[in-house]
Amino acid sequence: MGIEHHKRDDLLRLIFEQSDKARFIFEHGVLVDCNEAALRLLTIETKAQLLGVGYQSLFPDCEAAVASPFFCSRLKTPEGGSISVKASLTEVATSPHFLRLVVIHSIEDESPEKYLIGTLLSAFFVTKAGRSFDEFGARFVAFFAAFFLAVALIVFSFAEGISDAIKCFFNTTSWFIPFLLLSCLFFLVRFCGQGVLTMS
Repeated sequence: MGIEHHKRDDLLRLIFEQSDKARFIFEHGVLVDCNEAALRLLTIETKAQLLGVGYQSLFPDCEAAVASPFFCSRLKTPEGGSISVKASLTEVATSPHFLRLVVIHSIEDESPEKYLIGTLLSAFFVTKAGRSFDEFGARFVAFFAAFFLAVALIVFSFAEGISDAIKCFFNTTSWFIPFLLLSCLFFLVRFCGQGVLTMS
């Protein structure tokens, strides 16, 4: 029985550590453990930099989570900034411990800059696209605009994974990679969809 219990604990520890979702464990309102995904999200190197931090310090506006297992909150970063996240809260009472497990399910992007850049670039190039209609014809231009719009929308659905793969390839956690990727995708959507196709 003891061996089975030990194996189960090892399995749960492996799942906790290897999860691609950031996970935080609090005991009596203080962080006692987190996984590698949590360190990557907060761009810190070791757990020692985070252990002992209070629940309210990391999630300053999530007391509403007590009433519901799923909540939206700001996650405070060590640099003093914050990340808007969707998370879930599980409370576990294991005598003599009372634990809270917070799992980050997604990151909410509140910044409109990527959309703004894509729109401005689209406005600049859409005037040049009019010449293509004269040179190649509306049917030809509309076909390629629809094709690239479809490609952009498909890539959008995998944008988070593509961004993570690029970060992994370059061994960086820089914000610039998802920023550049989404700016380019917004440009394609605005240029091909609301720009060129509406002229066809």
